[in-house]
Formats: sequence, structure tokens, C-alpha cells
Amino acid sequence: LKIIIQATPQSCEPVSWGILHLAHWLTIPTHVTRELLDRIQFCLMPLTNPDGVALGMSVTNSLGQVPKFEYHLAEKGEGEAAMETQAIWNYFVEKKPDIVSEIHAHYRWDTMWRTIGWDDSEAIPENLREKNEHLITAVKAAYPDSHPETDYSVIDYRKPSHDVYGTREMNGIDILGFWLQAIPETIESHNADVREFIQTIAWALMNE
Repeated sequence: LKIIIQATPQSCEPVSWGILHLAHWLTIPTHVTRELLDRIQFCLMPLTNPDGVALGMSVTNSLGQVPKFEYHLAEKGEGEAAMETQAIWNYFVEKKPDIVSEIHAHYRWDTMWRTIGWDDSEAIPENLREKNEHLITAVKAAYPDSHPETDYSVIDYRKPSHDVYGTREMNGIDILGFWLQAIPETIESHNADVREFIQTIAWALMNE
């Protein structure tokens, strides 16, 4: 079993710290972390738009490209995609993970502090639907939407406005997507959010 934990290419520094925190946590030799590491390979990508982050551009890279929206070009492999996107896509193809979990810390609303997202089961290939539904059930149990600070975001790439995030391309190579968009008040709070979310996903994947 494999999970890629990826900083969104629409990135900012807190995202990287959350994933680095996860790396430190996984090195603590507890029963929990050892069981997780015995069953799952965690592939961490804490910085996927380094020049954009360095320049304070949380959506574009230094060339003005939007790496998040170029997976369809990366899949073709014809050199048209942003270099960041092509490198990410090549890594996905190489590792063949069960899940890509993308971490965001970019937007802010007055009444919502956390969005948990996944692929719409009706849109994805049939061979992925049972696993997707199992994971969704586990995530909903951990993050009830009745909580005023949590919202769900479901991507259905049959809708043109949704068919820009790379989910169609990832599903095409048997990868499911689950993502966390948390609004951190502090680095510490974001670290805790990332760890809790990934632990939830990991346990669900192990118990599928």
C-alpha cells in the first residue's frame, strides 16, 4: 500500500511544514507508527512549486504557469506542461500509489476552517468505486459535516469546471484523490491537522 502526501502546487510555506511534521512523527518508534510503516509506504512531497513559493506566488510558478492545472498536459508527456507538473506526474506514474493526498493551506472563509475532499464515486472508474466509498465512509466518520468548521468538497470531473485538477488523469492510472484544505492559525495547528488527516486515511486504507 502506498500514499503520496503532496503539497499542492498552489502552495504556501505552512503546507510544507505540515508534511515535514508528518515525516518527523513517522520516525517516532511507537506502536502506531510502526504498524503504519509496516503496512504503508508514505511518499512525502513537501514542496512542489519551489520557485512560486519563494516568490510569494501561491498559484503560479516563476514563469507565470499554473502547475496545478496542467496534469492533462503532463499525461501526454510532450513537453508542454510546467516542469513542476511533469515531475509530479512522472513520480505518480513511477510510484503507482493507492492514494494521492494533497494538502492545501491557501483560502480563507469566515465560517469554514477545514475542507475535506475526494473524488465523486459515480464519476470514477468502476474498479475504484468500492475502495473510494470505504475511504469516504471512514473520513466522514472522523470529520462529521455537522461540525461548523468542516465542509466536504467532492470533485466530479464530468463537470468542465472540475476537470482541471488532474483527478481524471490520476483515476486513469488507478489513483484515488483525498485532500485537506485547512486554514491554519499557527504552524502547530496545521501540523496537527495534517497528521490527523493522513492518519485517518492510512488506517482506512489498511482496513479496506
